[in-house]
Amino acid sequence: MRKGSIGLAVTKLQTRLMELNLLPEGSNDGDFGVLTELAVKRFQSSNGLEDDGIVGALTVSKLYTSEHLVVEAVPDFTQIDLASSIIKGGAFTWAEATRDGKRLPQTREVYDGMIRIATEAQKARDLIKQPFVITSWYRNPSANANAGGASDSRHLSGDAIDFWVEGTTGDQLYALLDPIWAGGLGRYSRHPYLCHLDARDYRARWAH
Repeated sequence: MRKGSIGLAVTKLQTRLMELNLLPEGSNDGDFGVLTELAVKRFQSSNGLEDDGIVGALTVSKLYTSEHLVVEAVPDFTQIDLASSIIKGGAFTWAEATRDGKRLPQTREVYDGMIRIATEAQKARDLIKQPFVITSWYRNPSANANAGGASDSRHLSGDAIDFWVEGTTGDQLYALLDPIWAGGLGRYSRHPYLCHLDARDYRARWAH
């Protein structure tokens, strides 16, 4: 199994990853998307396997039969100080990332994703030299479904933001950030002032 796989085997995998605190509750929808891939990679890395995100025989064996499984403890994310900056000296706060605490991360993957995009987006903000008004950051599966988000939306992994900047259109932001942004950069035709950034590990450009 790998990203893009669907079916009962994926549901079983996701249920197991939920048991191991690697996926948030409610993620066992049978669709192997980006959040499942990240959880698999973290499991593989923590258990001495190649972290390619592909669930082959060795990963399956470790998941279901190993007596020496490494399972990470889940931090208490309810203790996050919402008013504090995500990165030291940064402009983005945990309140922005979690919609004032209503969407706290449930896994280490999501928590790390939030920090990753905050770090990279700070560089973009420093270039623009104006505040980013965040409209969407982390979405849990139910919030993503309600928003009409794709099953592999980067918002599920916490490393994506939608935002606008006063006096600047989405097209203008896109043009400014395109030369320097290494991950995903997008625009919305129905929302001409919005821009999307995510911290995926390859360059991607799109417009909806």
